[in-house]
Amino acid sequence: GICGNEIGLDGPERLNRLLSTAFLALTALGTLGVLILWSFAAFLPGPLNIPRAYLHEAFLIFVIAALIVLVGFSTNAIELVYQASHRFDRTNQVQLGAGTLQIALSVYVLAAGHGIVALAFVQLVASSLRLLALITVLPASLPGTRLSLTKFDPDLLKPLVRLGKWAFLNNLSSGLFEMMIWIVLGSFSSMEQAAIFGLASKLPRQLWNVIDKGGSVSFPILSASSVSGDRRALQRVYLKTQRLLSGTVLPFVALGCFAASPIIRVWAGSQYLRAATILQILLLGVATHVTGYCSNQLLYATGEVKKAAAIAIWEYVI
Repeated sequence: GICGNEIGLDGPERLNRLLSTAFLALTALGTLGVLILWSFAAFLPGPLNIPRAYLHEAFLIFVIAALIVLVGFSTNAIELVYQASHRFDRTNQVQLGAGTLQIALSVYVLAAGHGIVALAFVQLVASSLRLLALITVLPASLPGTRLSLTKFDPDLLKPLVRLGKWAFLNNLSSGLFEMMIWIVLGSFSSMEQAAIFGLASKLPRQLWNVIDKGGSVSFPILSASSVSGDRRALQRVYLKTQRLLSGTVLPFVALGCFAASPIIRVWAGSQYLRAATILQILLLGVATHVTGYCSNQLLYATGEVKKAAAIAIWEYVI
């Protein structure tokens, strides 16, 4: 939303400074996350119930996961400019290419007999290439827009922090909640139970991403309608987006709940059938997400970020 306003008000030069400032700030924040995760990795197993035979692999995965987080933070700054300019076609093209590469490399490393560390490294490579591709095609996709590592503007950082602090708390609470799930599993459960939960969460996570990526297309339109005071347009876009997301995702949720056991059996084998019940529960969580996603987007678009963050934090606390 901030990026969208900057494009409309002050033109390419201010946008470039805003982009560079946001990119460098998020990269610095991601670097802090890397240091925290690497520090945690240095003291493994810590509270986690990791067998000694897997400690080396766990350490490498933590190191790679930290770098993936760093790349993800930097990518967010670039993606926001594409979204604010309604260039979802370009981000989807880049995502399709990176996703295809990740699938191909994953199949290759598995066929070659490599393990989970190699798969994590493949994800890091695909994420990094996606970031590089978004930066490379930025000038051609958005004429006049360029990322510079020398245009950091502290004066622009202050309003970014002021406007984005509640959104940051929202994202932080979400990340901590997800991390706590794995910490609890790793501390009080066996590796087998953690693997079962991880297997069951794959399909719900993909549907969750479909909701977030698909619904984000409407956000610039909602923001523009809010700025112009067009409540009819807000209502129309909100309802259309809600119908689209519900019609796309809920049939998969229903199918997954009904056929959870066959899906797990075909996907991973009968030895993982215990994941079917977990899959059904997580899919119900996806159903609640799709029903509330558009309302959350509407709160952000109308500037009610504090309310949206408070609702989300309260939800995670409960």
